[in-house]
Amino acid sequence: MSNPFKTPKAPEAPAAPDPANIIREQANANRFNVSNPYGTRNWTQGANGQWTMTDQFTGTGQEDFDALQRLNRGVTDLGQNRVDYLNENDPDGTQFFDELRRGLGGFARLRFAWLLKARLRHAD
Repeated sequence: MSNPFKTPKAPEAPAAPDPANIIREQANANRFNVSNPYGTRNWTQGANGQWTMTDQFTGTGQEDFDALQRLNRGVTDLGQNRVDYLNENDPDGTQFFDELRRGLGGFARLRFAWLLKARLRHAD
């Protein structure tokens, strides 16, 4: 007859997972293909085992990306022109800070209006 007060033997703990396998599985889980109205994102693995992510825009997705790049370049050029002008004509910085206070609100409104217009164009 067995002793009813004897503590049962605890089960053995499972083996610790291999960290390299966990990292590999997490990386694989994060490589998924995506398709949406603006384009696709695909993952491919080369013969050497190296993974490559490729983005392909649709026609309108490419147009939007190009327009945003032109806008960003234009804003950057505009800002650089103002910096050059102020460096030459505003040695004490007073005009710069006055323009900065006035200009930030206008820029935010301009950017919002452009983005809204782009979204409405695609809603048709």
